Amino acid sequence: YYYRARTYSPRLGRFLSHDPLGFDAGDYNLYRYAFDNPANLTDPSGQIVPLIAIPLIIGGGALIVDWGVQVYRNVECRGMSFWDAVYHENLNIREMAAVGVGAGAGTIAGMTVAALLPAATTFWGAVGVGTASGSVGGGAGRITTNVILPDTAWQEGVPQSMFWGGVTGGVLGGAGFGVRQWWAGRATARAAQHYLDDLPEPKTMVRAPSGQINSRVMAELQRITGDEFALARVGGERVLIRGYSSGTWLPPDTTRLIAHTHPLTDPSVSGMDQLALDILEQMWSLIIMEDGNVFKFFPR
Repeated sequence: YYYRARTYSPRLGRFLSHDPLGFDAGDYNLYRYAFDNPANLTDPSGQIVPLIAIPLIIGGGALIVDWGVQVYRNVECRGMSFWDAVYHENLNIREMAAVGVGAGAGTIAGMTVAALLPAATTFWGAVGVGTASGSVGGGAGRITTNVILPDTAWQEGVPQSMFWGGVTGGVLGGAGFGVRQWWAGRATARAAQHYLDDLPEPKTMVRAPSGQINSRVMAELQRITGDEFALARVGGERVLIRGYSSGTWLPPDTTRLIAHTHPLTDPSVSGMDQLALDILEQMWSLIIMEDGNVFKFFPR
C-alpha cells in the first residue's frame, strides 16, 4: 500500500523504503511504523509520529491553569469564598476554551515544525509556527464557544483570545521543538549504540544499507569511542567500518570511500586521506567531524 510518503508491505510488516525524515523522526529503525506501537501512536502524514497525548495534556493543563487564575482573582480581588469563586457566573469559559485550544495547537505545530516546514529547523522557527497556530487555534476556540453558548455574539473576545492563544502557542511550540530535538538526540545515541554492538573493536565492519545511518550517528560514534569510522563500499556492499584512534582502516577489497570521521583535534585533510582517494581513483569524499559538521575533500 502507498501510505503517503512511502510504501508499506503488510506481508513483511514494514515499509519498503526508509523514513524520509531519517533519524530526525526519533527512531533508529527507519523502516518500521510508529515505533512499532500503533496502539498508542499514529503517523497520518507518513512523515511524523504525533504524540497525541502531549498536546491534549498541555492544552488541558493550560485550560486548568487559566481556570485557577480566574478563581484566584475572584477570591483575592473580590473577597469571595473559594466555592463562591468556583461557581461564580463571571468565570469566563470562552477564555478557558480559547487558551486550551491555542496551547494544544501551538504544541502540535512546534513538535512537527521540521516535518511541516523543512526550512524552519530552528527554535525560533518553531516558536513562530507555534505562535501562528496557537493564535488561529485560540480564535477558533473562542468562536466555537461563542456559537455554542447563548446570548453571545460570535466575534466577542476573538482578538484577545487570538493574542493569548498565540502567546501560549509560541511558548509551548518552542518547548515542543526542544522535546523533538531531545528525542532525536536520544535516537542518535540509540543508533550509535546499536552499531557499536556489532563493532566492538577496530578492524570490524557491519552492513549499513542506504538510509540506515547518517552523519550525526557517525559523529556520535567518533565522539564516544575516539576511533575513526568509515562508510565505504566493500565487495559490492555498503558497510560501516571501525578504525583506530589514529586513522581509518579500509579492507583491501574496498571500492569506494563514501565518508569517514575525524576528531575535533584533527580538522585537516591528512596525507592518508589523500592517498585513499588516489588508490581508489575517486574524485571526492566526505569528512564528518566529531561535532557533526561535514565537508567535502578532493585529491591533490
